[in-house]
Amino acid sequence: MRLNSRKVRGLGIFFVVSSLCYCTLLYYFFVQTRAFAFSEGEKQIESVLLTHKAIHSFEEKVQKPEIYRLKQEGHLYSDYFSPKLLSCTYMARNIEEYFSQEREKIGLPPLYFKLATENPRIEVNAADPLERDLLQRMRSGALTKYSEMVQVDGHYSLYYAIPIEKTTSSCLKCHGDPKTAPRELLAQYGDTKAFHETEGDIRALISIRVPLDDQIKAARLIFVRLSVGTGILLSLLFTVVSLSVVQLKRHQRIIMCQNEELNRLATVDVLTGISNRQGFVAIMEQMLACGKRHDMSLSLIMMDLDFFKKINDTYGHGVGDAVLAAIGKLLNEERRSSDIVARWGGEEFMIICPHTELDGAVKLAEKIQSCLAEQEFPQGIQMTASFGVAQYRPQDTLDQLVDRVDVALYRSKDNGRNQIHQESQDD
Repeated sequence: MRLNSRKVRGLGIFFVVSSLCYCTLLYYFFVQTRAFAFSEGEKQIESVLLTHKAIHSFEEKVQKPEIYRLKQEGHLYSDYFSPKLLSCTYMARNIEEYFSQEREKIGLPPLYFKLATENPRIEVNAADPLERDLLQRMRSGALTKYSEMVQVDGHYSLYYAIPIEKTTSSCLKCHGDPKTAPRELLAQYGDTKAFHETEGDIRALISIRVPLDDQIKAARLIFVRLSVGTGILLSLLFTVVSLSVVQLKRHQRIIMCQNEELNRLATVDVLTGISNRQGFVAIMEQMLACGKRHDMSLSLIMMDLDFFKKINDTYGHGVGDAVLAAIGKLLNEERRSSDIVARWGGEEFMIICPHTELDGAVKLAEKIQSCLAEQEFPQGIQMTASFGVAQYRPQDTLDQLVDRVDVALYRSKDNGRNQIHQESQDD
């Protein structure tokens, strides 16, 4: 079934809107799945930071106080220093290295962990240009943390940087004045690096990079599934809407055909196939309105079959109906193209003759009278008819015009039937 341009345009608009919605959803899915991968990376980083914080807390609250107690009680000499026990940086870095090794044993990629500073005791902790810039911004208070998704050697990672806790008085024993530092520390690292700090300083930042390949892969899989699922749903929706529009159009056409048929049945005489009285009246009213506006001549012919009741009584109503149908066909064939014929009553017929003076209508009536005389009807029946003819006058109503043509018809019947009479000036 073909759709009209309005329906096609409506479906086109719906398709465009659906496509825009789909693209918007794709972008939303992409952002959300990337956010998912980012969030999973942050969870790993949070775990690492908690581990580091726990190590730092253990060192500050348990390990260092215990070492200092042993020194005070003489169990350790006063210049004792070992980074394995007294350096939080050393312990955190080595613990993270062991942690990465354990990850690799079960097939997981290692983590990147670094306590970066501008003045490190060992070069492995030296800050790179990005870390130096971040450290300066953190010291100025312009930045509290930093994160971004990066690609290293073709692999996605989440990079995260956060300042370590500010320097405390306990930290100054190893990072303050080198003159008061343990001799073994000076012997190992010298007296120039990582000294002269003050309480409250931010001497380093924690630089972490966790791999996101698995999370990105999972996010892409979720994105593909959501995209395909949404695409299928939108396609199904578009199909359903399209089919509904087609079905609606089909129902509309059925209803239109039914309405047309009802309208035809309401205005057409079923037996003869010409207009019935109701349809004829509607057409006449339009004709009269047009005649008034445009000063158009218009005539009306009324025809009554002579002694039609005898046919029904003699031959039955079936034959009578066949005669009426034949009369309707004859009138429809003999009328002019602009004329309109109708069944007015049982055996009465009307003919509207637009653009026709009274004389022209009389000639048409004569032609029909002649054709009736020559027509062969069922059972060899011969038919005649009486005619009345009237012309529309300015300011006529439909009833007035019908009354005049009816009077002319009865003159024909009163004078012996099978005659044509036209209205008189006195009518």
